[in-house]
Amino acid sequence: MKHRRLRERRAVSIPCEVVRQRDFQAVATSGTLDLSEHGMRVKSNAKLLTGEEVFVSILLPGEGIVAAEATVARMVHGRRPIDRQGRAIGLAFENLDGDAQRRLQRYLA
Repeated sequence: MKHRRLRERRAVSIPCEVVRQRDFQAVATSGTLDLSEHGMRVKSNAKLLTGEEVFVSILLPGEGIVAAEATVARMVHGRRPIDRQGRAIGLAFENLDGDAQRRLQRYLA
């Protein structure tokens, strides 16, 4: 049975920073791999746990900086042939305020 994603992701490479909440260490600074209204995937070699909380800052062209809290939803270890981009972290946005949500929607439209 093929898994279908519920939310559309858009492959984009834009500046972002991801900081682990528990110790304020930057875990990703190289930019996004993909982005949706509900989360994103970033390249990272950091060792994180699923469910771990992070802070995210994304520089949306034409929309400015969007800051949000996020949770690690998935770790991509880069071992499978499908993981062409190497190690990465899948993040789910939490508590995205209305203005940030609107700017994200405009950018992705």
